[in-house]
Amino acid sequence: MRKGIVVTAHVGVEKLAAQAEELGFSSFWVYDTPMLHGDPFIALGLCAKATSRIKLGVGVTSPALRSAPAAANHLASLNALAPGRVICGIGTGNTARRTLGMLPTKMAELEHFTAALQDLCSGRPTEYREGDRVREVEFMHLGPYVNTNDPIEFVVAAFGLKASAIAGRRGTGVMSFGLLAPGAWSAFTEERKNAAKAAGQPVDVDSYVMTSMHALADGQDRYGDASRDAMGHIALSLLTFAADNPSFADNLSDEEKDAVQWLLARRGTTATSKRTTQGALPKLPGTYRARGP
Repeated sequence: MRKGIVVTAHVGVEKLAAQAEELGFSSFWVYDTPMLHGDPFIALGLCAKATSRIKLGVGVTSPALRSAPAAANHLASLNALAPGRVICGIGTGNTARRTLGMLPTKMAELEHFTAALQDLCSGRPTEYREGDRVREVEFMHLGPYVNTNDPIEFVVAAFGLKASAIAGRRGTGVMSFGLLAPGAWSAFTEERKNAAKAAGQPVDVDSYVMTSMHALADGQDRYGDASRDAMGHIALSLLTFAADNPSFADNLSDEEKDAVQWLLARRGTTATSKRTTQGALPKLPGTYRARGP
């Protein structure tokens, strides 16, 4: 098992990457969430100059955030700074899109975007479309500009079987955030392998699971305000995703369902809500209590 670290993109993150490399971690990742974190490619460019062995990952970018040529240019440029050490996670944009109050992109867009990045970052031409206008594009200047010789590792972010099948067809691994259930991973793996075999793609590829943790100081209350401040945004990100996927509620008790709805109402709207402003908060049910303002 390989172990990596994922952090937010910010100035100074290269010091953490160097420390992670020194401690023997295999990969170092940053999020791609505009309006919430810094730019991932600037952050990883700094990390590339401060390290020599550790893999550097974007977890994850999305076709809704930038065009395939622009994303490929970022990745291939980073690959020139850190040859063969780049990992690109690609997803529909769960957190990034919902941060903007928008829905994630479609599965078809995810697959087309992944294929285009794989082509461009390998030095092959690909189809580029804007509306009804379609053109074939490829890198025109290589050399010191971008690196298309050393391979970039791609992984597809998955919360379900459709994305796992895309990973199989594209010959990539699967990445999932916060989904730790062994049964879910077994289903993902089987779906990915079946799709890979049907498409003639490699079956044995690396996959990743991301989760979050907060290191408590000596004597720190795990339920205190400092812990909630450190981890609350992760919990709300997953809750917002859950709110847009009704099947999630099937596994909750009535009390838990009420608590989730209360938290989402306190946050504001979800991506699928028709509301544009936050109304009055419902009364908190049961014994759940909120902390802070």
